[in-house]
Amino acid sequence: MLSGFWLFCALIIFLLLRFPVFIALILSGSLGYIWEVGLNPWWHWASFSPTNLVSQYHYAAIPLFLLMGQIASAGNITKDLFVFTDNIARKTRGGVAILTILSCGVFGSLCGSSLATAATMTPIAYKEMKSRNYSKELILGTLAAGGTLGVLVPPSIVLVIYSIIAEESIALLSIAAIVPAILAFLGYVCAIKYFIYKYPNEVPELLPKRQKTEYGLKAVFSLCSILLLFFVMLAGLYKGIFMQAESAAIGVAGVFAIVAASGNLSKLNWPKIFTESAKTTASIMAIFIGAEIFSVALTAFDFPKELAEYVMTYREYPLGIITIMIAALLVLGCFMDGIAIMLLIVPLFLPIVKELDLWIAPENIGIWFGIIILMVVEIGLITPPFGLNLFVIKSIEPELEQASNFKSVKYFVAAELVRMSLLVLIPGIMWCVA
Repeated sequence: MLSGFWLFCALIIFLLLRFPVFIALILSGSLGYIWEVGLNPWWHWASFSPTNLVSQYHYAAIPLFLLMGQIASAGNITKDLFVFTDNIARKTRGGVAILTILSCGVFGSLCGSSLATAATMTPIAYKEMKSRNYSKELILGTLAAGGTLGVLVPPSIVLVIYSIIAEESIALLSIAAIVPAILAFLGYVCAIKYFIYKYPNEVPELLPKRQKTEYGLKAVFSLCSILLLFFVMLAGLYKGIFMQAESAAIGVAGVFAIVAASGNLSKLNWPKIFTESAKTTASIMAIFIGAEIFSVALTAFDFPKELAEYVMTYREYPLGIITIMIAALLVLGCFMDGIAIMLLIVPLFLPIVKELDLWIAPENIGIWFGIIILMVVEIGLITPPFGLNLFVIKSIEPELEQASNFKSVKYFVAAELVRMSLLVLIPGIMWCVA
């Protein structure tokens, strides 16, 4: 097991040297595999296995979901959501912050990346919140937390990727994610309200309602259409009418139809849409390949087997083992994107978790653990001072560098920790809508 430990050390060194995640995985995995097995076996494996991996049919859902997100973003669907809920937001203090959380959740479910959601929504939401005199501290916390919500909102590309890795039903995963997503939203609302209670001068007073406009009616149409599309995609998956790839294709066609009916078709920059979708797809597939190489190297060192044997000596303490896994995921979440962590950790941790004597039905363990992994990784992304979401937001809006004390972020992290503890100890909550 010591050899596998050094392999992880090599990976961390490459990451600290600011190598891209996929290159760090490929380099550390290749060096370890060559060291243990030899150059010729590595060359033979590397010449065909990575291409066979990414050419599997179920991976076709990934570029289609990403294309769906790009079309929705370019077609101003997120902006329509702001317009639709603006009058609702004006009925309560902190309403625009709550609206930002909701909008980030919708967009994040389409684009599949917390970092991309934070990067895309920051220019839009920052302008809205700043114009209403929200404090920079609350703006930073709201944008950072909002970026994490979308991974649990169906149809989430991250859930699709986990279902592929863990060989779990995407329909059951999506249904199990509904209650955690609602709890996350409610927790964030409580965090915002508590911040207002603690610092009342950092949030504006209630604003007067706006009159309904033609654009507002168009926003109502966009929102209702998107919700209907999500329902059709999820229902089709759950009933077995179609699989992930077909669901993604329906999503692309549906979003295109919504944008066209909204009169925003002329705003679609097709070369940019396809280019951005291709770039994101390529980066995800590169991480897939890197994680596969790293996983094969770990297997060559017998690391998964030795780790499982070691952990099983403490199987009478399942909660302690889960807690240690969560702590490790939380640390990784501060430095790496969720997709990379899943590809790296799920093949190691999931077989161990399935062997533990847990308080969950055996057939539900994989789904439960997947939701927990996603939640923990997203907590890491907003945990000061290292959370990647915080750095992304500050790089896009330098004015937020002044919000360096993370005054509001800690309340969002606390809300997430409460939610995670609740779902770890009472996992049945996930299936109360099934």
